[in-house]
Amino acid sequence: MTLHQAFGLLTILATIAGTLWVYFLVLKKSDDPKIIVVKTVVSVVVIIGFNLFVGITLGGGDPGSAFIAVPAAAVGGLILAIMWRHHVINVFAQPFANLFTGGSTPADPEPFYSIARAKRINQHYEEAIALIEEQLERFPDDFNGLMMIAEIQAVDQQNLSGAAETVERICESQMEHPRNVASALTSLADWHLKVYRDRDAALGCFERIRNTFPKHKVALEASQRIAHLPSQEMLDGVVDRRRIVLVEQPKTGIRRPTDLVVEAARESPDAAIARLTGQLEMHPMDRTSREELATLYAEHLGDLQLAVGQLEFLLKQPQLDKQGKTKLLNRMTDLHVRLGDDLAAAEKPLDRIMSHYPGSPMAEQASRRKMLLKKEFQGKQKNRDVHLGSYERDLGLR
Repeated sequence: MTLHQAFGLLTILATIAGTLWVYFLVLKKSDDPKIIVVKTVVSVVVIIGFNLFVGITLGGGDPGSAFIAVPAAAVGGLILAIMWRHHVINVFAQPFANLFTGGSTPADPEPFYSIARAKRINQHYEEAIALIEEQLERFPDDFNGLMMIAEIQAVDQQNLSGAAETVERICESQMEHPRNVASALTSLADWHLKVYRDRDAALGCFERIRNTFPKHKVALEASQRIAHLPSQEMLDGVVDRRRIVLVEQPKTGIRRPTDLVVEAARESPDAAIARLTGQLEMHPMDRTSREELATLYAEHLGDLQLAVGQLEFLLKQPQLDKQGKTKLLNRMTDLHVRLGDDLAAAEKPLDRIMSHYPGSPMAEQASRRKMLLKKEFQGKQKNRDVHLGSYERDLGLR
């Protein structure tokens, strides 16, 4: 076999392989493969029939037979093109069309709750629950559907025991998703507070979150809610409200509503420190109170060490995520800038961010702030000079 013959054979084989590939691709993507098979059979008949006709016509040796064979072959090709044009075009054009349409792959099935929501709006609560349960038969343990049922039971039907059973279904099916379980139990706790004013039941929900996921952030959030739960007396409306003082402004003429100024009794910094200290003795994990106490230590007492100590306590909480730790470390640097004069001490919290989370956006921000930290100290000193200068002028010393 010569090189020319070998090249011709390879070309024929490549053409056959390409044709078969396109054919199977069309067959795979077709919505009705039977039509493809029928067209294939018809195409084979057309090709064989026209080849035999062209071969017989040209085999006669008549010089005019070419004028018959060539149009016949063209007619056969035209028939094949009409039959397969849409399929071939789709094979090559569909990838580009998918860039704009998102492709022909159907979307993942998901539950349909629109009718149930409409039933709920029209106060047909039992029908709404029945429609949601129908969807849950197709999508067992769907979180959104179960939460809708619990909300209808608790809020609309005032059936808190039924809502508690539904929340229990969520807890059993969603244990691999702490956020979902915490969300369901938090909602149940809020319903206990709003519907029955039952502080102990709500407390039990939050304690369950904290005990079930002790190392997850939801445990820290549950501790925050426990620390700020209202007392049973407050829920029952027995406790006295905070006294509001109405001060009338000394004006003459026509009185207007704006002539009365509402003044709420203000808490002194020392009283606030005492209140927050007592709160933290009962709820050491209360992050809000501890941050507020750190601010009072810094701004009222001017004690940098006490303020930083409160933030260090928060940093030791295992449930705290990296965003929360980064925020506290930046807050620590803020305190060093405001109350101290030690640049190296102010840089240490930023160094901790960069060492704990190397290559992260938080580390990059800490690095940029560290480079500009000296300017923060200079800006603080400049503001202090301006303030003292104004004070001295007011005293007549300048």
